[in-house]
Amino acid sequence: MSKLDVGVFARPDWPDGFIYRRFKYLMDYLFWTGNEVVFHARSKNFGVHDLKRDDAIRSKVEDELRGADPVFFFHASHGGNNILSGQGMSNLICCPGSYFCPEPNHEVLSDRVTYTLSCSSANELGPEVIEANGRSYIGYLPYLWLLVLEGDDMDAAFKDIWAGGAIALIDGKTTQEAYNWVQRRYEYWISYWEMNPGWVAPIMIWCLKEDYKNLKLLGKRDARIRST
Repeated sequence: MSKLDVGVFARPDWPDGFIYRRFKYLMDYLFWTGNEVVFHARSKNFGVHDLKRDDAIRSKVEDELRGADPVFFFHASHGGNNILSGQGMSNLICCPGSYFCPEPNHEVLSDRVTYTLSCSSANELGPEVIEANGRSYIGYLPYLWLLVLEGDDMDAAFKDIWAGGAIALIDGKTTQEAYNWVQRRYEYWISYWEMNPGWVAPIMIWCLKEDYKNLKLLGKRDARIRST
């Protein structure tokens, strides 16, 4: 049985897509989001195994998941239908499917709640993780969109939503409650931009509505990662 109140956080960060807005690269936005989640987890005495940057590779993540045996797995990076990427776009976790997966290792997520900020993995990987006795899988299908214009109501709005879902789990919410929280935050920001028309509003509304539609919860809806 995996251990409650413990999580492995896989947080790659490398110079991928050049942005040069608030941050220089696209991965920096996901790392920024993950920082907030990890900070909150530590403040709540949640056991944190933080594998960031060059430590966010397959061998180290597998070792940490098997050794610490946490109930929670947080991931923020690129993804595909059957794959989650690690540092430098390396193959972190995959199952047989659309993309090359020479060594499937998705069963390492069995008996865990997975929360991933990545594109597409709820398509094939998520269902395979649940089939391998994963507790729950929260991810996106097909894409996860972000607007990188700097502002508390622009790029920071996505951080608010994405970090908040993981924080809700850390605060003791069930997977269904965390999923509902994320949906409500998307709805809040969609309404905000509908009432604040301007040149940026159409693209913000489009991105938020796409992410809202693409959010998926697979597996158990009453799973928790906290003991109390």
